[in-house]
This record gives sequence, C-alpha cells and structure tokens, in this order.
Amino acid sequence: MKRQLKTTLITIELIMAITLVASLRNPLGVQARKTPMMTIEPNLYQAHQLGEVFNVSVNLYNLETADKAVAVQFRVTYNASVLEALDVTEGPFLQQFNNTANPPFTFMINYIEDDPIYGTNVLVGIILIPNGTGYWTNFPYGNGTLATITFKAIRQTAEPQPPASSMLVLTNTLLLSDTSEIPHTLVNGYYEIEPLSFSYEPSIPRAGQPVLFKALGANHSVTYSWNFGDGTSSNVTESSLGHIYATPGDYTVTLTCISDSLISSSITKTITILPNNTPTIEVTVDVGKTHFKGEIAEFSVLTANYGEAVNATKIEASLYYDGTLLADLTSSVQPVDTGFYRIPYSIPADAKTGKYTLKIKAEYYNAKGIGMNSFEISPTLTNWDQSIAQITGIKDGIATVSNGITNIKLNLTAINATVTGLITSGKDEILAKIDTSLGTLTTRLDAINATITEVKGNTVTISTTLGEVKTTLSDTQSTATTTLYAASILSAIAVILAAAILIFVRKK
Repeated sequence: MKRQLKTTLITIELIMAITLVASLRNPLGVQARKTPMMTIEPNLYQAHQLGEVFNVSVNLYNLETADKAVAVQFRVTYNASVLEALDVTEGPFLQQFNNTANPPFTFMINYIEDDPIYGTNVLVGIILIPNGTGYWTNFPYGNGTLATITFKAIRQTAEPQPPASSMLVLTNTLLLSDTSEIPHTLVNGYYEIEPLSFSYEPSIPRAGQPVLFKALGANHSVTYSWNFGDGTSSNVTESSLGHIYATPGDYTVTLTCISDSLISSSITKTITILPNNTPTIEVTVDVGKTHFKGEIAEFSVLTANYGEAVNATKIEASLYYDGTLLADLTSSVQPVDTGFYRIPYSIPADAKTGKYTLKIKAEYYNAKGIGMNSFEISPTLTNWDQSIAQITGIKDGIATVSNGITNIKLNLTAINATVTGLITSGKDEILAKIDTSLGTLTTRLDAINATITEVKGNTVTISTTLGEVKTTLSDTQSTATTTLYAASILSAIAVILAAAILIFVRKK
C-alpha cells in the first residue's frame, strides 16, 4: 500500500514538472503558430474523357495579420502533352483586404508560357494595392483562394496502357510582407485521365441477339467512333449503343473517342458471337383496351411453341404503371386449357387513370419467352358508351354491366353504387337509376331485387340491394309499383290494396 502511494506521488510530480516546463516555454498558453501553406486543390483530379475541362485552385492557408502579407507569386508547372491551360482567374482571398477606398484592391499579372528554365507553366503574381500614402494598414489573414486555373484534357490512352498523367507542381513561389519574405510550405497536385475502355453485355452474346456496348460517359461534347468488325461502323454522341451480329464468329471491335480536333488512342477487343440455338416460346397477352376503377378485369395469356399451344413449365405475371412495378399477379394465373391462361384482377377503387402494362415471362423446359400488352384505366364509362350501359345482373356484390356488345364486371362497393330513383326507358319500361363514381347506370327492377316496403299517401318506399329509394305514385310509375307488389312476398290482399290505392290516386 505504501509502495503504491509513493508511485502515485512520483507520477503527480512528473506531470507537474512537465506542465511547469511547458508554461515557461509558453507562459501565456498561446498555441504554437502554424506556418502559412500554399496548396493545389483538388490534390488529385481524375478526368474521364478526352476534351474534359476542369479547374484547380491555388489556395493559401494559415496566414495571420502579423505576417503583414502584401504580395504573392507562384508558378504551376504541368505536362503540356497531356494538359492544356486555358485560363487563369484571380481568387477572392486577397481582394477582401482592401487598403484603398475604391476598387481595384489588388493587381494581378498572369502568363501561360513555355519557359526555358521552368518548362510549360502558369505564372501568377498578385499584389495588394497600398493606400494613398504608399503603406498598407489592412493585412490579410485566414485561408482562401489566390487563383483558379482552367485546364483541358488533350491526350487519352487506351487500355491496357497506363493513364496519361501530369504532376501539378508549385514552384518559384514567393509570399512577401511589406519588408521581407514570409516562410511557407507547399502541397502539389496530381492529374490523370482514365484510359479509354468499353464493356459489353451479355457476356456471351449470340447471333441475332442485341449486344449493348458501353463506354464511360462524358459531361461535355464527345463523339464515340465504333467499328464493329463486321463491316459496319457508327459515330454517336451517346456513350452506349446496341449492335446485332447476324452470324456467329469472332469480331474485332474498335472504339476511338473524339472531342473537337482531339483524338484518343483506340481500344480494341475481340468479341465472340455464338450460334443462336436457344429455343423460344411464343407468349401472347390480351388485356383489352379500356378498364375502370372497381372492375373485375380478366386478362388472357396464350403460350405456344412453334405454333402449337403448350403448357408453360413456369410462368410469371407482373403489372406495371408508369414504368413502376404495381403488382405481382403470378399467384393469380389460372390455367383454362392447354397453353391458355386467365388472370383475374380487381382494379382498386383508388386506381390512377392512365396506361398500365402486363408483362408475362414464360418457360417451356429450356425455351423462354416474354410477352406484354397495355390497357387504359378510364375515370368514367364515357369511353364505353355510358348512355346505354346497364346492369344486367348482380351476384355477391359484383354487377355485370353491358353496353349491348361487351360485358364487364364491377364491384358495386368500389364504385359507390347507390339507387337514386326510377326512370322510364324508351320502351316504356321502368328502370332503376344507379349513381356510381364512374357515372350513371340503369338496371331492371328485378336485377336489384326491388320490393315495395311502404306506401304512405302518395309516397312509395322501395327497398333494393343497392339501398332504399322513395318515389311518388304517378301514371308512369304505377305499373312499376303494381309489378313490385306482385313480385314481392306481400300477400295477395296487399296487391289488391295497392291496386285500390292506385285507382284512388288516378281518380283524384
């Protein structure tokens, strides 16, 4: 215990001694000053394609007011066979510290030159303009950009060659105060451009199958010159394009990149095209043209091999809307006959209007095939001749609607179907008027199980599978009312009473 306590006391004394020495060296606790630093940023720049234009900045860090900096000079040397310097612009850093009342606050000179000593370089000199008495009182401090240099990539190699590259070297640098030179450090930069290359897919292409060739894209105007080795070539501005080889064999594909008058090295690859002996299965998809919210739609699929209907060994169904997968309908696929399938689909009441596409992928052993077709969802029945659309039957909440040519099935709940009154057809037939979110429909009274439940004065209450409706007794409605009484479960006496009521109303 005494030994442990003694060790602890010695440690504390050592810490106190170190702290005392540090305070004697720096009695005010002021942090050691950092040396000003001149850098090229980004330190590494990688271009992608020939002709690419990019900027690098020469920045100054760790400058303090006590440095009393008033001028800076530097050169940036580079490989002129790889890069071309296009322009130099002054950065905003020194301009913030004006010593005169009116601009300009700095004076900059710059040259893009080929010097016998320094080689190809960009020379920049910037001086803070002193005040009217020839002195400076507002000295710069902090960090900022001295100048920005714009370069252009003028040479590009091709795989498997190494990338064309260049060091960006700061040299002949001066950082001056009003009386002397200020010590500073330097950080250089590095540039390279990726070698030209391209890829293709599929990796094992076959004759008659599209092959997608793809090079690295550019953010500027570039022409991609392709030679496919089968006697055809193409010059395009897009970085990718497809090509089909008619016959199997080995083909030499060559790509060259062109930007203005600059031409890259060419890259060449050999592509092997195999014979097209992969069997296929024909897939035919029928989805109709127009469907509606709440409809129980039914799609049809036929799979065949060399013109003969066959049952697919695997089948997948996907429904898309606006380019996005909406529903996987694979589990809804129902076989009807050899190679014939039906796919029922309940269109939601909140389905968006527009174009839908059904895609079917089928396999028949090692044969594969794809089929697709599209339909529209309409917000109303207008495009389906709504004027003659009529409900012909209802079962389990699903109404069969006919326009005299085609039948569709609609979920009555989904379309908010409600009986709102009675109307007379052109054949003097009394029909029920049904309002829905798709528009107005009509139906025969027996189709909705219409039954009179009450007669009060001149008002008749009729109950239906789509709700209750009240109507008044009139010449046009008396026949319907009598029919409803006769068809209802009311007794024969009720029928006689109803007839008496009608006669009484007519006499009035």
